[in-house]
Amino acid sequence: MLKGIDSASVAGNKKADWVKARAANGFAFAILRASYAHQNYGIRPDPDFARHYAAAKAAGYVVGAYCFWRVDFDPKKQAEVFVKSVKAVGFGRGDLIAWNDLEFGSKGRKGYGYSVVDAMGRYALCSQEISLGLGLPRT
Repeated sequence: MLKGIDSASVAGNKKADWVKARAANGFAFAILRASYAHQNYGIRPDPDFARHYAAAKAAGYVVGAYCFWRVDFDPKKQAEVFVKSVKAVGFGRGDLIAWNDLEFGSKGRKGYGYSVVDAMGRYALCSQEISLGLGLPRT
């Protein structure tokens, strides 16, 4: 079984030691937050994504990236910010596939007024835009 780790620019991850984490835990891959939507900050690139990406690659990890996706934000804009973030670091061949981390925020799906069908439609739109932006097959 392969073991991996996910990471984002949050308080405890500002000084991640990728070499030490790999040696201590046998991690083979890292999934890194490239962008996120936040109720107070809007849709943004993760400020430490490029640094974590370079450090994880240098430490020998196979790296993937994710969009911390929220139902209550524009799906196309979330895809746009994600694609820009991963392209900026040269994300592509040899990396793990990009993916969305589906989040509903503090109110939950119903609290934002979305049915399951509506929420999944918005999620699918973001995923398709990411695929198109990265030149991946549509899913």
